[in-house]
Amino acid sequence: ALVVGNNVVFVEASPAYARRCQAVARVYGMECVQGLLLNRSDVEVEFHLSSNTGFSSSVFPFKLHSSIWPEVKMTGQTRIKSVTWVDLVAREPSLQNPRLNLLVVDVQGAECQVLESFGDELSRFLYIFVETFEVELY
Repeated sequence: ALVVGNNVVFVEASPAYARRCQAVARVYGMECVQGLLLNRSDVEVEFHLSSNTGFSSSVFPFKLHSSIWPEVKMTGQTRIKSVTWVDLVAREPSLQNPRLNLLVVDVQGAECQVLESFGDELSRFLYIFVETFEVELY
């Protein structure tokens, strides 16, 4: 998931999880939009779904993840079209807020591709937090 804060917007890759995210976000006055952020738009990508409510879902299959968290399984795949941040902002009015100042990237192995999707737009954020691991989970 990707979180953008002051005004909080979650960007969730999986359409199924995005619907749940939207329902919860509305309760708290936040936004959730569906989008698989990568460095190119309109590329159909195989998205691997995980058994832990999607928290470990990724564009990549498990590598060391299975050894560290054996209780988490891949439950299937779905095909999703990718989108860059620039194209997602054009599509989603809630992302056009110039006051967004915190970017949190938690994307299960696709960190570089997601950051590349921002192009020059990365400079609009004061803070960027990227969750990564020291081992190759995906």
